[in-house]
Amino acid sequence: EDRLAQLGAAPGGGAGVALHQDTHYIRNEPNTLTACWIAFGDTGGDNGGLCVAPGSHMQGLLETDEVRESDQHAKWVNDYPMSDRSGKQWTETMQSHDLHAYTRDDLDMLAVPKGGGVFFSSLTVHGSYANQTTDRPRLAFATHYVRDDTWVFRQDLQDMVAV
Repeated sequence: EDRLAQLGAAPGGGAGVALHQDTHYIRNEPNTLTACWIAFGDTGGDNGGLCVAPGSHMQGLLETDEVRESDQHAKWVNDYPMSDRSGKQWTETMQSHDLHAYTRDDLDMLAVPKGGGVFFSSLTVHGSYANQTTDRPRLAFATHYVRDDTWVFRQDLQDMVAV
């Protein structure tokens, strides 16, 4: 139960993840990043399931802002060690993003059954909202894939496994 609360999946208002594009968090070159969101329990709009903005993957990388609905979305700031292909290293501060160009009216709230998955590109605007149910946690796992020749700048993600 405590771990569910940390993940924002707990019933009774557990926070979701504000609208974002994965490229903001996982910069890669060339941008070949693809995500897969897998539901471990039935998910939908009422328990904070995945929502996406149809066609947003064709808009390019969008400008971000701070999280606007703190009652719905988690806010965080973390420092990440980064490096480029030549070995140059630096630290980059990242925060939870929100794409103010989109509102809830622009989104499709997906109903993903237990064991189902959704694949989408790193430019697809997606997120989740707070879990409004009293008894249904949002249980899901997100994983990301890049092509073999792709460089990922975040050092904590550079030891990837080939599949």
